[in-house]
Amino acid sequence: MDIRNFFDSPTTSKASPVSNMLGKKKAPAAKEPKKQKGAAPSGSPTAAELREAKKIVAAAAKAKKEKEDKNFYCPPELIAWKKAGKLHTKLRDLTTPDLKGYCQEANIRYGGPKYELVKRLSDHVIEAQSREKVDALQALADEQDATAAAELLFAKVKSFNAACNLFDKQFAKLNKQHPTAAEQLRVMIGLTRGFDSLLLKAITGPNRGQYNGKYGETGMDGQNKVSETWRGFLVEQGKALSEDDWKMAVDFLFEELPTFEYGFPPYGDHGFGGFEETLTEGQKEVWAARKF
Repeated sequence: MDIRNFFDSPTTSKASPVSNMLGKKKAPAAKEPKKQKGAAPSGSPTAAELREAKKIVAAAAKAKKEKEDKNFYCPPELIAWKKAGKLHTKLRDLTTPDLKGYCQEANIRYGGPKYELVKRLSDHVIEAQSREKVDALQALADEQDATAAAELLFAKVKSFNAACNLFDKQFAKLNKQHPTAAEQLRVMIGLTRGFDSLLLKAITGPNRGQYNGKYGETGMDGQNKVSETWRGFLVEQGKALSEDDWKMAVDFLFEELPTFEYGFPPYGDHGFGGFEETLTEGQKEVWAARKF
């Protein structure tokens, strides 16, 4: 039998395995739909939903803060004790019910043992003083006080590293924003006061060991850098200052700022080696008289 008849016969009712393989193409498998780039997995929130959720959380946090700010109150006697340096002694001598009474008056949590109440009230007084200072600075800044405006820049800074970066950033654009040496001097004083306030937080905060010399000298290194910046500023602009402005600069550099109580000397006490050689005779006299 001619095998070709087997392949070509139109009467063949049953196709052979060979014809199945040679004559029919296998249907292509259905393609899976392509996943869009960045698409969220099934059941997960979309990017738009996440953005909306973040907005809701942010709005709730803002509303909570506004409510806390509106209800913020600190009993005047607590502030008076703090200014007199007697706050801890006074709080320690109070009974637990009295401490709870002060907490309720101040709109803060009043549960817990006595030592927690004392700490809570102490922190509240510090916050009250900080707010009072910011309000005073804002009032002066609104009247175009360059020193207050510069110090106010540090009010919302959270960390010492951020304070260092902010000081450097503001000093870098000092010449562009303030054309006269007198204006620049006032801005430098404000920046240094703002920086020193963050230095104080660092050397008295929970991680103070790395700033106050116990585990590291980060705080002193930062203060040295600010002093070196002052030296460069006075070398460049010192002779352009009036006698009164020069005295203002020298008085400030040897002023005992809040960090002095924690072993940090005035900013004029370091970083000024050989500085006197760049001064006029009158400036030398003012510097020497204030330094010693």
